[in-house]
Amino acid sequence: SMCFFFLYPVGIPCLMIAVMRKEGIKDIVKKRLCLAQFDAMIALYIRTSCSTESQRFARLIGNCENDHDEFHRQSDKAFQTLLKRQGKMAASVLHIEDLENASTNMGLE
Repeated sequence: SMCFFFLYPVGIPCLMIAVMRKEGIKDIVKKRLCLAQFDAMIALYIRTSCSTESQRFARLIGNCENDHDEFHRQSDKAFQTLLKRQGKMAASVLHIEDLENASTNMGLE
């Protein structure tokens, strides 16, 4: 048992290091770091080039993959959803104040 007392604190870390090196942990970390930097660069570009409203509308519509018909269908669907949330079915104009009140009443901010 005295052997395991000394082997355990040294053996487990050495074994973990050996396994990580064999699996190529350095390459995995470099790839993850590059992806994180790329994502940060894209987020900075979006934050500086798009308004908040455009970002929210884009999230509401989703990705349409350069399909104009799909974009129009999704944007019409989002517009109708916003009209329903506003509470005025007969109206065809969105009023920001009404949407803010409706979203506040629903607990959305």
